[in-house]
Amino acid sequence: MRRTLAIALLGLLPTAGCGADEGAELHVFAAASLRELSEDIARTWGEPRDLELVLNIAGSATLARQIEAGARWDVFLSADEASLDAAGLDCARARAFASNRLVLVAGASADPQLRHPAELPERVRLLALAGPAVPAGRYARVLLGRLGVLEQLKGRIVDADDVRGALGLVNGGAADAALVYATDAALLRGLQVRWRAGDGEPPRIELFAIQRVAQPSEASGSGAELLDWLQGEEFRALATERGFAPPLPAGGEQ
Repeated sequence: MRRTLAIALLGLLPTAGCGADEGAELHVFAAASLRELSEDIARTWGEPRDLELVLNIAGSATLARQIEAGARWDVFLSADEASLDAAGLDCARARAFASNRLVLVAGASADPQLRHPAELPERVRLLALAGPAVPAGRYARVLLGRLGVLEQLKGRIVDADDVRGALGLVNGGAADAALVYATDAALLRGLQVRWRAGDGEPPRIELFAIQRVAQPSEASGSGAELLDWLQGEEFRALATERGFAPPLPAGGEQ
């Protein structure tokens, strides 16, 4: 019988460092914004190989701390490159596998004339963002800084644990609007997308995959195979269905 998808709950993570894997398992750490896509990967790539993908879904910063603390992992799907660095990983070994973009979403309490992030200081009472340690929160603050409105919003930003939390604040009426990933905004009905970043518009939002460096006693082929598959057409079709775009061209403005 095929193994089924398993999601590791935070606080109950195995802490085995770099020992040999037991059974046909691949421990995949995935950013919170990749929850649905990671589950797609487990079904489409893992199940046909009789390979159980044990998914740990959390914010990239949280996952980086867990890796730094010695949690068991095989592949890390991160929402940004900085989280790889925070985990003490070699960013040169990481491979970009998708990209995303920011959107401005508004709830029922938002000014109907709000059409661009530059208008936020004049048109919102409270803005929800993922926290500054979270990739989505960093990207949003970079954008607001570029537009020259970040300082004007000081005291009116409500921090959430992640993008889903920021959307929940708007959906529940605790904030008027949020700057979030387009892929997350598409999952929640009832909110209006008032602005969408253009193709390639900074900041660059790229997702990175990295495999744990295997010990000589380990069979590490599965992690390498997954990273290769993430570069292929089958994965690209899955990612496109979820609203993700291909990796961005090399170079360009952050």
